[in-house]
Amino acid sequence: WHLLSPLTGQNFGSPLYMLLMIPVDPLPRTRVGILPRMAPNEVAPPLPVPRIQLSHGARNMPVIALGTAADPPVPEEVTKSAVVDAIQLGYRHFDTAHKYRSEQPIGDAMQEALNLGLIQSRDEVFITSKLWCGDAHPHLVVSGLKKTLR
Repeated sequence: WHLLSPLTGQNFGSPLYMLLMIPVDPLPRTRVGILPRMAPNEVAPPLPVPRIQLSHGARNMPVIALGTAADPPVPEEVTKSAVVDAIQLGYRHFDTAHKYRSEQPIGDAMQEALNLGLIQSRDEVFITSKLWCGDAHPHLVVSGLKKTLR
């Protein structure tokens, strides 16, 4: 398997690109009709992503998110690049946790996406995070959430 950025062809050995894995020697697919057959350098058109209505009713959140956990952790620049590429491909939901050390690179990627005109506003993107179990004690919840929001 090669792990490639679908936009630049840059090779990354990063778990962040697991969703973008392509086989070195593609095998015939047994599931027909999932994606159109593409030429080697062609990018498939985006597929519609199901969304769910949030309880406050104001916005619909995509049910598919790009997860940013990596073990071992990857350099922040790799995370940032993966998120910018994902935004360019149409992702609008990213999952993180303070423990993943990906919150700052996601924020940097959002700023770059705004600067590049890939998104018009931060309101177009959803970022979900988790309170780590070590921060779940009643006296640690507020400080744990503040770490995430920074």
